[in-house]
Amino acid sequence: MQLGGPTIFNPARKVHAGSYEEQKKARKISGILAGIIVAIVAFTSIAGSVGDFISSFGGDDFHSSDYDWNDDGSEVDSEYDPYMNTTRELSETGATYDCVLGYGGEYEIGAQIPEGTYEVELVSGEGSMQQDDPENSIYYYSYFSEDESDTDAGDYLDDVRLYTGGHLKIDTGLVVQFHSENAQTEQMQLEENPLTEQVTLKAGNTYTAGTDFPAGWYDVTEASGVDWAELHYKIYLGDFYDKENENLNYENYGLWFYDTDGSESYRNAVFPEGTELEVMMGT
Repeated sequence: MQLGGPTIFNPARKVHAGSYEEQKKARKISGILAGIIVAIVAFTSIAGSVGDFISSFGGDDFHSSDYDWNDDGSEVDSEYDPYMNTTRELSETGATYDCVLGYGGEYEIGAQIPEGTYEVELVSGEGSMQQDDPENSIYYYSYFSEDESDTDAGDYLDDVRLYTGGHLKIDTGLVVQFHSENAQTEQMQLEENPLTEQVTLKAGNTYTAGTDFPAGWYDVTEASGVDWAELHYKIYLGDFYDKENENLNYENYGLWFYDTDGSESYRNAVFPEGTELEVMMGT
């Protein structure tokens, strides 16, 4: 499987991705572990280094676009401004640019989608879009849904500011249209991914990136013929906590595939050196 610069993806409505703790609360899976495979496939274009990507992607730092919180945990009755600490202004001129992202995955601004100011509109499905840009102090979370009764969700955002070097994480199952009138397409830079080989992970086993397979950027695809599959992985952030709380030194993630035919993928997953992965499947 190959992936070039910004393209149109088909929606995968029955796959979910996100923080393991968050997803674990949302659904419980039962079944028998099966010795069937999950494939993780290197895609062809990346930007920057894996280390740079991970060091800037803080999974727990995202804020809601609809509200902020006081120190005591109470809700602030005003709209949160994700750009209140941003100092650099985006160019007012640029190219007209449109793309649809619909498989879910992680995308670097300036590589897979150009810098610019965007309107983002729901096409189908539901899920979250998270923007993480430490350099410009942007941590932004928004939830889209077709369910009009879901008051915490929406179907349209304007003035979404994407800066080169920032990252988007789009939940699988969500299909959204991006439109910009000032996209900096001429500044986009892609680097070839040196990884070209498919890696097969068997259910019930644990693996370490850099030891059992090359560390790097991958598309994750479930094997066909199973009712559900999970890929759990944790990324080492640094030796910040003592042994008693050493689990806080890791960021945990999970990808869930269920009722699929093996054609869905989670795009651009990054597994730095030392990432620990575990696969589970059931029929």
